[in-house]
Amino acid sequence: MRRWFHAKMLTMLTVSTVVLIVAAYLPRQKQPDLSGHALTKPKVLFSLRYGEGDSQVGMFIPHPAAEDGGEPMGPSDFAVGLDGSIYIGDEQNGKVKKFIRDGRLLMITEGRIDRVAGMTVDRQGRIYVIHGILSNEVAVYDPKGRRMPEIEKKIMGAAERLRKELISTQPDLDDLVFRGFVVLPAVMVQCDMIGNLYFNDFHYIIKIDSEFRKAQIVKGFPYFPVPGFLYSYQLMSPEKQIETSVYDVNFSLVNRFLINALQRAEVTIYKSDGSIVWRLIIPKGECSELEKLVPIGISQVICDGRGHFYTLMSSIEAYHLPLRSDNPRFFVVSYYAVLEYDDEGKFVGIRAVINGPPMPSINWVEVDMHGNIYWLDFKSDHLDVMMAPVP
Repeated sequence: MRRWFHAKMLTMLTVSTVVLIVAAYLPRQKQPDLSGHALTKPKVLFSLRYGEGDSQVGMFIPHPAAEDGGEPMGPSDFAVGLDGSIYIGDEQNGKVKKFIRDGRLLMITEGRIDRVAGMTVDRQGRIYVIHGILSNEVAVYDPKGRRMPEIEKKIMGAAERLRKELISTQPDLDDLVFRGFVVLPAVMVQCDMIGNLYFNDFHYIIKIDSEFRKAQIVKGFPYFPVPGFLYSYQLMSPEKQIETSVYDVNFSLVNRFLINALQRAEVTIYKSDGSIVWRLIIPKGECSELEKLVPIGISQVICDGRGHFYTLMSSIEAYHLPLRSDNPRFFVVSYYAVLEYDDEGKFVGIRAVINGPPMPSINWVEVDMHGNIYWLDFKSDHLDVMMAPVP
């Protein structure tokens, strides 16, 4: 998983933390169990042990007694290809690895990647990886894992031409878009069905065309490509703020915040030429009793090929779940629910209940064109690649 407290994850947090109080007392209520409400039963596609082997993934586990041992660091991103294969950004081992759905290793990228900040896969099987620190660059690999430096030069050249143009014509916009980054101010990269790339920092989008010749700023809210259309979303004013609490393994209070609850998102659908088709609100109408059990944060909205949308929500109380009994610093947070909405914004149901890193990001939940949900489930000595099939 990406460094769990990486800047990307801080960017992904769209809730407003108003006050932080440290205290210690027992939880006031029992966490609701939503697993019985999931529309389909999840299954393990395959498992990967932690380690340095080709069919393993690296995981740094801080020493429980170290005064400043850092936080756990492991796989930093994952993606699902159009053919259903699973790509995992194995940051600790400096690789992107491709697996078939039964867990067989199909490909490892050559060389070493110094950082896998974000990645995507196009319909040709080419892999695009954002790497570097404050000088973000793009490494491109062919379907066999071989580096493609010519394409990299074209992408970086297009971005550099855009920046020079902004510096000379709109310096204020250059400051807003690049914000000290040398080349690409992005924490996420996505690719649409015709090969256009979208470099996203959740403030601005830099789009580079499928020929890697021209870079432009996509105005308005960030675009997300889906076959046949694009969409963007913005969070609306929350209905209210509520107090949420996080508890450690011994039920002591780790922190408590005021946070936005029952917040809605306005989703805008575009044609490929950028013209607006329609807008919808998620969720539409009154929230159901199930939605009210996980009222915290539409922190991201993702979409499948049917036009159904998914959000990652959490409960009022969450708990640190240690992955090893001898090391409470190696933990995930319980829990998050993946909620599904149809193309009108109506609540469909709970698709999955997951445990994840302390700060969730969009890259811990993926959806394919059919509506199957994927995520990584971290264990004491391995991770499971999970899927909740479409109902």
